[in-house]
Amino acid sequence: MKKNKTSSHGGAKSHRNNKRSFQQRRAHGDRKPAGMLEGEITMHRDGYGFVIPDDPKSPDVFIPPHRLQGAMHLDRVRVKVFKDRSNRLEGEVQAILKRGSENVVGEFRVYGDHAYVEARLPGKELLVLIPKSAQGRAKDGHVVLAKLTEYGAHPKGMIVRVLGGAGEKAVEIESIIAKFGLAVEFTQDAKTEAKDLERVGVEIDDARVDLRNLPIVTIDGESARDFDDAVCVRREGEHFRIWVSIADVCHYVQTGTALDREAYQRGTSAYFPHFCIPMLPEELSNDLCSLVPKEDRLTFTAEMTLSQHGEVLSKKIYKSVIRSQARLTYTWVNQAIVMNDHEAQASFHHVVPMLQEAVELAKLLRSVRKKRGSIDFDLPEPQFVLGEENETLDIVRTSRNFAHMMIEEFMILANETVAQYAQSHQLPFVYRIHEEPDPEKVYVLSELLHNLGVGYNLKAGAKPKDFSRVTEIIQGRPEERLINHVMLRTMKQAVYSEENVGHFGLASSCYTHFTSPIRRYPDLLIHRILSEFLKKPGKKRRVLYGKNKLHEMATHCSKRERNAMESEWEVQALQVALFMHDKVGNIYTGHIARVARFGLFVELDDFFVEGLLHVEDLEDDYYEYDATHHRMVGSKHKRIFKIGDPMTVMVKEVSIPERQVRLSLSIENQ
Repeated sequence: MKKNKTSSHGGAKSHRNNKRSFQQRRAHGDRKPAGMLEGEITMHRDGYGFVIPDDPKSPDVFIPPHRLQGAMHLDRVRVKVFKDRSNRLEGEVQAILKRGSENVVGEFRVYGDHAYVEARLPGKELLVLIPKSAQGRAKDGHVVLAKLTEYGAHPKGMIVRVLGGAGEKAVEIESIIAKFGLAVEFTQDAKTEAKDLERVGVEIDDARVDLRNLPIVTIDGESARDFDDAVCVRREGEHFRIWVSIADVCHYVQTGTALDREAYQRGTSAYFPHFCIPMLPEELSNDLCSLVPKEDRLTFTAEMTLSQHGEVLSKKIYKSVIRSQARLTYTWVNQAIVMNDHEAQASFHHVVPMLQEAVELAKLLRSVRKKRGSIDFDLPEPQFVLGEENETLDIVRTSRNFAHMMIEEFMILANETVAQYAQSHQLPFVYRIHEEPDPEKVYVLSELLHNLGVGYNLKAGAKPKDFSRVTEIIQGRPEERLINHVMLRTMKQAVYSEENVGHFGLASSCYTHFTSPIRRYPDLLIHRILSEFLKKPGKKRRVLYGKNKLHEMATHCSKRERNAMESEWEVQALQVALFMHDKVGNIYTGHIARVARFGLFVELDDFFVEGLLHVEDLEDDYYEYDATHHRMVGSKHKRIFKIGDPMTVMVKEVSIPERQVRLSLSIENQ
């Protein structure tokens, strides 16, 4: 699976309030009108929502369940906004301006003379009435795609497509693809254009800088096939020179073509454990644009000279042509270069000196970035070990070595350099922004740190350095994963914007996405803007996109990125459920990773899998959730379950449709 080289440093969309704060606000009373606004509503699984205003400078507005007025996830709404005594915002939906989706996926159920689609949406379960004439070939228990024909409290719909039986792997994956509106097949026009380009091949003009003599290499994961970046580092006295060369996708994907329309609509590639839905056809993503070894490839290069202190002394952005000297993996680079394994070095001995200097530069860059306060969350992700037929053999923690970090540092450097270059030339541009966290969220996080005994006080207006310091303090503690998750939820989501407000998570004043145009449309857009500027850098240059158009495109790309991320999370959850399905009744050891009001999340030792031990399955006592200390306490015997406690559990139930693993206490723990 393709790696994500540059962290977004912004997790799930920042919500301004949780249920407790909502109840506190209701207790205050005295809600005062604060006007009307429009925006998109994001639903929470507990039934409430948040409206994300069109104005990025406006805070999100909390919408309690009884004030939704039938609004659903991703609907565009107009809300009436109130303020409480603490000036916190709460709203009521006044009008649904545009539905986020007209399609839902769910199970078709027949109850007597009536038939419904039971669709699970964020924050609610939706029953969609399907008239007899609109049922098609659907049978009771089928998973179906339905189109909503009437909205409101009692929506109606029609069956668009029967996907198959619930619980079947292929059907469940197809249901996720349909649910998130992902396009698997490219249009015929896009396919034809891709094949025509493949036949033309690589044509080099005199305007390109020839870098084919450099010992430039690509470094990726073992399973990667779309190589969109290559690097080369050279020590020059006390200074370093680095070339970051990126596939010149905009040379092939021209504005207004079918390929461009398709790429824009997709917005990004979606990566799943066993397959990928690419932004571009394979003729481009895996061949013509991919920086494969020993082949001439057209690129866009950011060349920088840095001092011994990590300061960028000079920068150049230009079109180029390269010939990658080797297709390297993170594993090999870490073994051969970082660990100085001479036997491993022999296989690519001609690039070893360059890589040794690259490691030296990466360590310098990482040190500089840490000093300025850049936040690195240690949030392990699952890696699915696949068999010959794409079946999951094991689920382990994804390992990150210094080679991963090295490429990340080089990509961050290139992205910052390009953003600064565009800003200095006052180009209409799209930045990758990450705004400061909301003060209320910081206060909630600070309370958590205090209650868990972390000796660091976060205050409103906390800087990136403060959050970075917290990640250092909690390293290795049982609560580390919980705190990192809460800290991530404290942050706002990183998005694309035509206005530069900086990147909080990276502690960067100016940032963009330039390094992955094969898989992200914003990067392709940035390449296009830079290409046009380089043709005519004076004041009479042609402006490709006005500010309004850039805002529209940035907003679209942010939504498509979020959509792809959510689909990836759900497919991962499905793969976990499929893997654990035949393990019902098995007993495993583990430890408590999180505690919620409804139960304990236990991470197993044998696999990197987390299951829910529901509070109703703690049968030896009546347990209450101690929110202050994030633990469960028995009322009668005062038995305590807290984060980090070892557990022996049995797999009680696995629901593939609900993507859930349920656990129960084994005899050893009772």
